[in-house]
Amino acid sequence: KFLKNSKVPVVVVGQYTKYANCIYHDDYGAGKAMGKAVAAYLKDEMNHREEEQEETQYSGKVAYIGVTKEDKAVGVAREDGFRAGLKSLGVELEETCTREAEFTMESGYRAAMDLLEKNRDISILSCATDTIAAGAIEALLTYSRKQVPEEAKNSGGRMQYILGNSKIRVTGFGDNQFLKAVTGGIPTVHFGYKTSGIRGAELLLDVIELGEKIPVEMKLGFRMVRGQEEEDAS
Repeated sequence: KFLKNSKVPVVVVGQYTKYANCIYHDDYGAGKAMGKAVAAYLKDEMNHREEEQEETQYSGKVAYIGVTKEDKAVGVAREDGFRAGLKSLGVELEETCTREAEFTMESGYRAAMDLLEKNRDISILSCATDTIAAGAIEALLTYSRKQVPEEAKNSGGRMQYILGNSKIRVTGFGDNQFLKAVTGGIPTVHFGYKTSGIRGAELLLDVIELGEKIPVEMKLGFRMVRGQEEEDAS
């Protein structure tokens, strides 16, 4: 209602809307790419265990911590894409392995703890954002009931130690540079936030100066980041 009745130029960044100029990210495509990567990892792990002739059966469940469905980009498109990516390789996301969190580390921690306590066979814990993933990493430590050595604490390698000593892999979205610094890098997706900000400002100036009335829709791509190695996806 606000966008349709606004008397001033508007550019929406990060969400799609047909009522105003918008610059948004390919959340569905990014989610699908991550879903495929997760499914491929599970299948590789299963094949490896079969080759090693391990007697224990590998269940390899995927868990997902999403956000409110009111957020059409992160809460709907990103999760729908993730589910589609898993399904394309024959992996299903069970509803008992999903939780909803807020966009905070604390909320991610609580959601991850609930998942871990109620599902004993999770192999990959995928999160809708890197901030939620940071909370999930902390939950791995609490759940394991292990202590981080003083050497790891003092060297700044606390989270790296947690991930290195857990059988559960954590993934995210957003390519948060702080999380990369303290973990060495988790599988995540890089979005062009800086580019969207620049394009948004340029578009707003164009609308002000030229008075364009037809809304402009601009979808930006993404890049898969596999730990410290990056691979172009779009």
